[in-house]
Amino acid sequence: MDSLSVFFLAMTPVGELRVSIPFGIGLHRMHWLFVFVLSVAGNMIPPLIILYVFDRLPFLRKWKLFTQEPSKKSVWVSKFGWLGLLLLVAIPLPGTGAWTGSLLAWILRLSKGTAFFVIFLGVTMAGIIVTLASLGMIHLLNFPKQ
Repeated sequence: MDSLSVFFLAMTPVGELRVSIPFGIGLHRMHWLFVFVLSVAGNMIPPLIILYVFDRLPFLRKWKLFTQEPSKKSVWVSKFGWLGLLLLVAIPLPGTGAWTGSLLAWILRLSKGTAFFVIFLGVTMAGIIVTLASLGMIHLLNFPKQ
């Protein structure tokens, strides 16, 4: 059951893998590699839905949320292209991540396949950063090893 909670927590827009990795490693004492793989897999479900299903729902493009002035993040992605999208997803800070990256890619009508691959790379990079930070905190707090 712990593995399912890690997987589903990674799918949430607030948690993503920034919460699921420390949750699995620190709270449930699961092996870091297993938690990493589960979290990356769970975190890639929303981009699949956003990039490939949202286009089948044309009314979404009419929502004010998706038609407002471009945010600083979308200007950043527009200016730096795929590298901007990669960095936006890879930096594990609030307001960044797979949800934000895939929504921006969808709004900006970027190539779905390339956007998904770049988001996957960013999620993997963020997962490595969060895993290393989580393992470092566990070591600093003297939690028992797996």
